[in-house]
Amino acid sequence: MFDPIYTLGVDPGITGAWCRLKNGKYINSGSFPINESGKYIDFNFLAHKISLSTAYNIKVFIEHPWTQGNQGGTETIWRNYQSVFLATSFGNISTEIRPQKWQEYLGLSITKEEKKLKLSTKEKRELVKNKAFNFAKTHGGDIDLNRYSKKTGKLLSGFNDGLTDAFCIAYYGYLQIK
Repeated sequence: MFDPIYTLGVDPGITGAWCRLKNGKYINSGSFPINESGKYIDFNFLAHKISLSTAYNIKVFIEHPWTQGNQGGTETIWRNYQSVFLATSFGNISTEIRPQKWQEYLGLSITKEEKKLKLSTKEKRELVKNKAFNFAKTHGGDIDLNRYSKKTGKLLSGFNDGLTDAFCIAYYGYLQIK
């Protein structure tokens, strides 16, 4: 019998989320609760989650921020990333990963044929986002990728791209470990 492999994927963006897997199978996930300012991850919540992670011998994979040009929320993304990295750096349980690396490894990056289409940067982002969503739906089992209002809990249109990325990051981590 082998020890189970636990991975926690973290997308520290403004709509960021975390996703926990056991042997590559979805366990649970959530969006980060935001502090009073309405922008930043609640560090106390995060530290609690990470302390639970060490109890289960979870390896944490954090997406390293990659902001381009006039992408909004750059300060928030970096601050959230720093919070996650700080909380997981104790005990050496974290690995940072650039989005391009996990996207390419999972076959989600722009292909040579798609490059020939001369898509705008925004169209390329949307294409990769949709590929990640399809990957998460295919491999994620019971994961709920719907978007919900943080205030009312009502279902919104579209999908939760932070959670989609967090799942893909955790799955990438699982494949790296197994």
